Amino acid sequence: VDVNVFEVFADAGSDVEICTGQSATLVASGGSGFEWSTTETTSTIEVSPLVDTEYIVTVTGVNSCEDTDTVSVIVLSLPEMPDLPSGITERCQAEDANVFTTNSVADVVSYNWVVYPAESGVGVPTDNSVSIEWNIDFTGETGVYVEAVNVCGFTRSDTLFVQTNPSPFQDLGNDTTICSGTILTLDAGLADSYLWNNGSVLQTISVAEQGVFGVESYIGACSNYDEIYVTVSDPDIEFEQDTIYSDVPVSLDAGSGFSEYLWNDNSVSQTLYVTNSGWYYVTVTNELGCTDNDSVYVDIVSGIFVEHKPQINIYPNPVEDILMLNISFESSLNYKIELVGIDGKIIEAREISGRSVVNEEFYMSGFAPGIYLLKVESGNDLRLFKILKQ
Repeated sequence: VDVNVFEVFADAGSDVEICTGQSATLVASGGSGFEWSTTETTSTIEVSPLVDTEYIVTVTGVNSCEDTDTVSVIVLSLPEMPDLPSGITERCQAEDANVFTTNSVADVVSYNWVVYPAESGVGVPTDNSVSIEWNIDFTGETGVYVEAVNVCGFTRSDTLFVQTNPSPFQDLGNDTTICSGTILTLDAGLADSYLWNNGSVLQTISVAEQGVFGVESYIGACSNYDEIYVTVSDPDIEFEQDTIYSDVPVSLDAGSGFSEYLWNDNSVSQTLYVTNSGWYYVTVTNELGCTDNDSVYVDIVSGIFVEHKPQINIYPNPVEDILMLNISFESSLNYKIELVGIDGKIIEAREISGRSVVNEEFYMSGFAPGIYLLKVESGNDLRLFKILKQ
């Protein structure tokens, strides 16, 4: 006797993932008759479960043989709504960055961060956080929210609003050099209030000395600081003596290192050859355009030896109150002494007879500040001294 054995292999297909509200098409194969656990009897059925569900199909084949198979439909849902981003809600206008974060949400494929308006800054996301690199020119309100994304779509957090308040942007300029005796005005620009490092609370200050000058400017609670280093250029020309005695012509040297020279005879060399007695002036200018000047009286007296002239001491110079004049010589002389203004007018004159030692006081406390000349004459000896009254 022959025994024929028949076998049926049921196949319900691979497991399927759908999102809530979607449908899945299940296709069975392996025979000619089908019966699903839903009671449907076609090879293909459409299902819309609300939760994960298993579906069983019984397949009937040759000789009424049967087999079963199971397929699962997995129902996916939207991710939970992420929390409101955490971070600052108020800031001052500046070129900086701030980080905002939200909670980690399950079943998320990615996070989509949104920063608006776009001109407020650029968001650099890293999963459930974002760093906003702010635009220094922006002021106003910025909205920040995040979307949690998976295969079913996304959910969106509430919006965090960040207020950017205006800041002052004072610019004192680059470090600079000024000439001695000139004044540089520093302006901190428009703001609500100011605090300079020299204690001033004004918008502008006047600077005449060397140093670092900085200001903190405020608009509301927002502030910025700027500073500038000021150097004072002070060219110095000094002949070292007010009177030069010589029985031969002399060469006056204003010193090297200056870019320009101007003598009172309009010559422009570093040196000046002098053959006649008188006052000689020079103005020097350095590479920054800063100037200084000095003068000297040249006394050219033929046949008179300088070393045999009286010794004259004047102090203090510069003077504020009392100017002391001391004259000493090996023998007695007669002296004519005059205090002269820079305009040539005689302010005070004295004559002293037959003395080898002279001590005189000139009270100058009531004089205006400036340059005066003290003229001391004895016989053929005439000397002029420049006096600076402070």
